[in-house]
Amino acid sequence: MFGSAATSLSKPLLILIVSIIMLQQQQQQQKQQQQQQKQQQQQRLLLLLLLLLRDRDFDLLTMLQHTWLYGALIHDLLKLRLNRVTVTTTEEGGKRTTTKTFDLEKRDVFWREHAFSPFPVAAAAVSQMLAEYNSELARVGARAPDAFAQPEFTIDRLGFNV
Repeated sequence: MFGSAATSLSKPLLILIVSIIMLQQQQQQQKQQQQQQKQQQQQRLLLLLLLLLRDRDFDLLTMLQHTWLYGALIHDLLKLRLNRVTVTTTEEGGKRTTTKTFDLEKRDVFWREHAFSPFPVAAAAVSQMLAEYNSELARVGARAPDAFAQPEFTIDRLGFNV
C-alpha cells in the first residue's frame, strides 16, 4: 500500500526535480552566454582602445596633409637646425661625399620672402631669379671692357689727406 503511494508521489517529485535541474541548466547557460557576451564586449573595447593607440602612431592622414610650404619642406627634407641648412651630396659612384652648410638669415632676401610660400611658388621664384641672373651675366659679359672709362663715382682727394 505504501509502495503504490510512494510511486505515485515520486513521479510528481521526480518531475519537479527534473524541471528544477533543467531550470538550473538553463540559468547556467544564460549566465555563460552573458559572460561570453561581456567578454566579447570587453575584447571589442580592448581592440577599439588598441586601434586608437595604433592610430596615433600611424597617422597617415597627417602625412597626406603635410604642409607644402618652402620653409617646412626645407626643415623636413634637409638638415635645418639653428637657421643652418646642411646639404650632403655624393658624387657619381658614391666614392666621395661633399657637405655644404648654408646660413639662413633675415638678410637673405629669398628666404625672407619665400619661407612661408607654397613650394611651387618658391620653385618658380628660383627659376625667375636664375633667369634674371643669367640675363644680367650675359649683359655684363657682352659689353666690351673700356680701359679708359671714367669711374662711376668720384673720389674726394681731400678725404684721404684729412
